[in-house]
Amino acid sequence: MEKVVSYRQKKRKQKKQNRELMLTVSIFLLNQEELRKQFWTVKSVSYDKARQKINVGINTTNGKLGTTLTKLKKTSRNLSDYLFEQGLTFRKTKIGFL
Repeated sequence: MEKVVSYRQKKRKQKKQNRELMLTVSIFLLNQEELRKQFWTVKSVSYDKARQKINVGINTTNGKLGTTLTKLKKTSRNLSDYLFEQGLTFRKTKIGFL
C-alpha cells in the first residue's frame, strides 16, 4: 500500500532539512581561516533542487558587506564539495551568497 504523507509532514521534513543545511553551512564557514576576522551570521539558506543551486543569506554586524561576500565567494567551491560529501546534496551545486 502507498503511504499517504500529509502536507504538514512534508513541511516538517523540509524545515528539518533546511535547519540541517543551515547548520552545516555555518559550521563550514566558521572553520575557514580567511573569515575569522569578519563578523557575519548566516540568516537563511535555500536549496533549489531543480536548479541545483544553494543561496546563502548573510548578515554582517560591523564589517563591509562587499568584503565579506568576496571572501565568502572564494569558498563556494569548497563548500559545494563539502555539502556533497556530507550527503546533503546529491551532486555538486552552485553556491550563491546574498
